[in-house]
Amino acid sequence: MGKSQNWQLIIIVVIALVAMFVDLDIEHPAWAKNLLFWQPANQRDIALRLGLDLQGGLQVLLAADPQEGQELDAAAMETARRIVENRVNALGLTEPIVQAQGERRIIVELPGIQNPEQAVETIKGTALLEFVDAGNIPLPPGTVITTTLGGPTLASPAAELTAPTDTTTWTEPTPEPTRESVIAPQMEPITVPPEASPPMPENPVERNEMYTAPPEMQIETTETYVANISTAKGEIVVQLNASAAPQTVNNFIFLSERGFYDGLTFHRVEPGFVIQGGDPLGMGSGGPGYTVPAEIGLPHTLGAIAMARRGDDVNPERASSGSQFYIALDTLTQLDGAYTVFGQVVEGMDVVQSIAIGDVIETVTISTADAPITPTVPTPSPSSPAIAPKIYETVLTGADLKNVGLDTDQRGAYVIPIEFNPDAAQVFADYTSTHVGQYLCILLDKTVVSCPVIQDVIPTGQASISGNFTFETARQLALQLRYGALPIPMKVESFNRIGATLGTESVEKSIRAGVIGLVTVLVFMLVYYRLPGGLADIALVIYVLINIALYKLVPITLTLPGIAGFILSAGMAVDANILIFERMKEELRNGRKLATAIEIGFSRAWPSIRDGQLSTLIICAILFFFGTNFGASIVKGFAITLAIGTVVNIFTAVFATRTFVSQVTMSADQWLAEREWLLGV
Repeated sequence: MGKSQNWQLIIIVVIALVAMFVDLDIEHPAWAKNLLFWQPANQRDIALRLGLDLQGGLQVLLAADPQEGQELDAAAMETARRIVENRVNALGLTEPIVQAQGERRIIVELPGIQNPEQAVETIKGTALLEFVDAGNIPLPPGTVITTTLGGPTLASPAAELTAPTDTTTWTEPTPEPTRESVIAPQMEPITVPPEASPPMPENPVERNEMYTAPPEMQIETTETYVANISTAKGEIVVQLNASAAPQTVNNFIFLSERGFYDGLTFHRVEPGFVIQGGDPLGMGSGGPGYTVPAEIGLPHTLGAIAMARRGDDVNPERASSGSQFYIALDTLTQLDGAYTVFGQVVEGMDVVQSIAIGDVIETVTISTADAPITPTVPTPSPSSPAIAPKIYETVLTGADLKNVGLDTDQRGAYVIPIEFNPDAAQVFADYTSTHVGQYLCILLDKTVVSCPVIQDVIPTGQASISGNFTFETARQLALQLRYGALPIPMKVESFNRIGATLGTESVEKSIRAGVIGLVTVLVFMLVYYRLPGGLADIALVIYVLINIALYKLVPITLTLPGIAGFILSAGMAVDANILIFERMKEELRNGRKLATAIEIGFSRAWPSIRDGQLSTLIICAILFFFGTNFGASIVKGFAITLAIGTVVNIFTAVFATRTFVSQVTMSADQWLAEREWLLGV
């Protein structure tokens, strides 16, 4: 029995120490965070998460509002929740919460939101899915464009100024293996010494990855270098800033002097944003075979020239693309601090503004100037209006889709079969019969998702989108096609804006109430029950440590009602100890020995404790059910913390307290028997 209790004591001490480590208000090491495998990898943290009532923000309750004849099922609601979550994440908030509430509601909590009205419109609006004629030039995914149905209605976040290769194709379903897009063979990379260079291939595609490392420094940072970009629409003169971005300018000059840019195209044009070129593949994914270290510092003024790059998720150092550059069509402060600006257009800004997708860079020549050149930027006037953005024709919309699936062809490659409704099928047949070999892009809220090429006439309205898909990329595109818009219209059922000042006051008052209540209980137990009360106080402190640790680890979003549930559960923990100690005192007064009195006290108090805790858990389950299904998140928070406290109470009040009391009585049984006043008798 003694060895068993020793092990029990060790277990209690270890649990208490772990809880204490978790509760420390420090930046916990990465290995500790990585143990939280049940949390999303990018959100693993050991910290208390405060609800809206404690830090302020916006709470929106959305309710499904199906149209007449529209079915509402669990799959549609889960898809709606996921789409809303994606939209909320795009707002850039810290730890927003999007949860299903019952069968027809979604609750959204946005801490620290600055523009609540726009946020509500963003999360409840039904997105527009379009199939757009892109002509002979594919649009890179992420491009925001204007169509015949209008332009973007909300400011779109700046997409990464490059894009992965999109080799998807439109084909008619056939028992034969689906044909793949043709991609020109890639040349073997070669290393180029600074004093030599291989012949520049005439086919731009063959220039892709022709080097393996950026060139050595060959320029003088004190020189004023000028690049002249020739196009069929005129000359673009760029003054390069070698002092601010020496490695980038050195690389641009190296490629320009060797003719790397000659014959390449501008593959991306976003009116009012940027024009982008310099990709040998013409798709936004190619380059010379290396990247250039970031030299971020200069601002994105009108006419600034900067290097494109991969996104932060795969390129945390923000290294620049080896060859792809873009020119700002406006002052783009949102890009400052994220991309390497290495020059400024000083002449030909009107040519820059006239560039369209597919326009060719004929040559890029480099010269030096005796002194910096003053930029001349044309000012639009009634006689010289600004160039209107290109408008792409919308052929069909998501409303024309009848069915979207996910399948594999005979080679095991993932394909996305789609089917249009009868009227749209005829439109699609007429369109594909005259546009074979051209690109039909898929847009969601004016943003390009994919841009497949039409391989054949598709007369039946049943098509298949194929490409280099993984299961996840195919599934994502299928979901965007099927549920690009919210599958069920949503209406705002409640809209609550909670001030941060209220949250601060609530936290302070709650902490004050909790400390006062806890100290009062500890003093009462010590005075009234003496030694057992002191041991129960230790168990109560462990109880508090474990609860806070669980709030961090699960994690639990702590609200004001949640704090109330924790305080109530702490009082119930003391109540269990009182039941035990009163039974012990009764047995001691009846002349039982101390060890026997302790054993009988715990065993006879246990049924009452068990029934009380079970009843509390049942009540918590009922409250949680109503909080989940009827939008009463306040009740839900109270139920969660009370339930956690009740379960922890069983451990501390019964297991921990019993171990402590048994250990003390085993060590000083006779001594305590002679001093029953220490036992509260």
